[in-house]
Amino acid sequence: GQNTEYFRQVLHKKLVKYEQLLSTDDSTTNEKDKMFFSMVVLTALDEAQKSYFELELERLQYQKLIPLNCSYHVFSDPPGPRIGCGGSTFHALNLIHELLKLKYKDTTLEESNYFSKERILLIHAGGYSKRLPIHSCTGEIFTSIPLISLKPESSALHHRRMTILEMKLISYMDLIHLMPPGVFTTSSDLLEFFDSDANTNHSINFNYFDFTALSFPTSSLATAESHGVFIVGDKVNSGSVSIPQSNYQSKHLLKYIHKPNQQSLNNALLHSDKQEKYILMDAAYYFNAKIAFLFYQFYSHNKDLLSNIEIDAYGDILQCLGAQSDDTWIENSSNLRSVEHLSKIIQARKEIKHLLSNAGSNVQVIELSPSLWMHIGTTEEYLNHMTQNLINVGHRALAGNYFADESKIVGQNSTHSYVCINSIFQSNVSFGQRGVVEFSRIGKNVK
Repeated sequence: GQNTEYFRQVLHKKLVKYEQLLSTDDSTTNEKDKMFFSMVVLTALDEAQKSYFELELERLQYQKLIPLNCSYHVFSDPPGPRIGCGGSTFHALNLIHELLKLKYKDTTLEESNYFSKERILLIHAGGYSKRLPIHSCTGEIFTSIPLISLKPESSALHHRRMTILEMKLISYMDLIHLMPPGVFTTSSDLLEFFDSDANTNHSINFNYFDFTALSFPTSSLATAESHGVFIVGDKVNSGSVSIPQSNYQSKHLLKYIHKPNQQSLNNALLHSDKQEKYILMDAAYYFNAKIAFLFYQFYSHNKDLLSNIEIDAYGDILQCLGAQSDDTWIENSSNLRSVEHLSKIIQARKEIKHLLSNAGSNVQVIELSPSLWMHIGTTEEYLNHMTQNLINVGHRALAGNYFADESKIVGQNSTHSYVCINSIFQSNVSFGQRGVVEFSRIGKNVK
């Protein structure tokens, strides 16, 4: 029941801004419109994937399809067993600190303040997409998606494919005007659509909290079971801190639950003004410069403890937070790939919880309503979003193709239940339902 026309308008507004950001003509763009993350970091599973990601980033920069007023880095996980997106977070912050040390070596800036000068986007992209094997090589972050129709046709965003990375940069670009220095961390298999314009009543205030978690309302308990959910308390009192009025509600976190059971889902249920039941599901989150430096120090002092074990950036960090956070999850091994180093994982979880408790970390949960999210983690999800949901919010079904006889192809399905990306088609080609063709050469009379 989402208003697709509303999301089309939000997306179009962001695209116009993104083109201004990409523009090299400074005479038509003010300095504020050029603001962007100081650093974008992708994590990779290994050196081979890192090399591929770096080539893709070079291509996008060369073609001026991503902002150039930003440094891009790819950090591969250390060799050995998988360390999870939480382990990648700690490892990446350590490497980012090394880069910042070089950047500020000739200044008087103290080491503890390096992160206070940076707004960093950290995208967890490591992995070979076992549940979506067609993207095992590219990883989900460079998955091709249908382009967006933006008039005029001469624009940079017309007649070409896009990647999930570009869409995430478009989604988050407005946050720069709202976000103090720190780290915004997200996964590579989620597309988010929400208005975050600082000049509208959909502003988000990051200033008064160590952590700000973005959440998406869902009425699907089955969907929530495979993600993480927030149990929230009262709205943040705007009288105690100067939080501007916003349609997005800021709520105190009571407890975060990773891949909850039925009882936990019931505890997380909320009721809308229309008394409809819904749950707040996790998406991306921000932590400030103080926490970034704290995590860097923690990793520096605990490299042996954190090596060769899997730590989750959601389950093993967010579950440490909230007024009602307890220790019951610490020994839970149900979501682990392997229990080979369980005692070490339990000890790491205890140390992280102790770290954040001692720091007095506070957290707000932003209820993004209205909003739309698309998880692209399985083949079924991929087909649904590519052939229907992305089209509904303004993406187009055809991108960068050559058709020998376009009329015989496009006329086959008026519902856009197929998507064609960067392919060559000879005459009399027809498509079935819910199909995606990319980087292919298709001969005559193929069905």
